[in-house]
Amino acid sequence: MSKANQNTTTYRNLSKRDVVNVKTKSPNLNFKFLHLMHSKDLEYLHTTQRKHNCGYFTDLEEFIYEFSCFSTLEKAIQEYTSKNGSKISKNKNSYVKNLIKKFKAIDTEDSNKLIGKSNELRELEHMHLKKGGKGAFVIFGITYENSFYVLDMNPEHDFD
Repeated sequence: MSKANQNTTTYRNLSKRDVVNVKTKSPNLNFKFLHLMHSKDLEYLHTTQRKHNCGYFTDLEEFIYEFSCFSTLEKAIQEYTSKNGSKISKNKNSYVKNLIKKFKAIDTEDSNKLIGKSNELRELEHMHLKKGGKGAFVIFGITYENSFYVLDMNPEHDFD
C-alpha cells in the first residue's frame, strides 16, 4: 500500500475490512453536540439496537465511511436525502421545534457560532443513512463550513 500524503486521512472500515485514504477537505460529520443535546444519542442508539436486535451501529459506521468519501458536503447531503430534500419545516414539526429549543439552550461559543448573530438557527437538515433518502434511520444536524454537526439520531424515524 502506498503512503498517504499530508492532505489525506486514513480510515479503516471494519465491517468491509478495507482501508481508504480520504482527502482532508472531504466533508465531515461532527458529533460534538450530540451528548449535550440530551436527545437520541449513542447510548439511546445502543439501547434501541439491543431492543430490536438489529445493526444500527453497523449502518452508522458504513454511513460515516461513505459520507467521508464525497468531495463536498453538498454532494454528500444530496446523496443521502430524499427527492424532496433534507430540510424540515421548523414551524410545523414539533420534533424539530424541540431539537432547536434544546440546541439554543446549550449556549457555548461553538453552538453560538452555529446560531449566528440574529439568534436564528441555521437550517436544520436531516439525512437518511441509506442513499437516496432510504431507510428509517435518520440523523438531524446543522451544516457549517464543511461539517455536518449531528444533533440527533432517530433510528426508527418516529417523528411526525
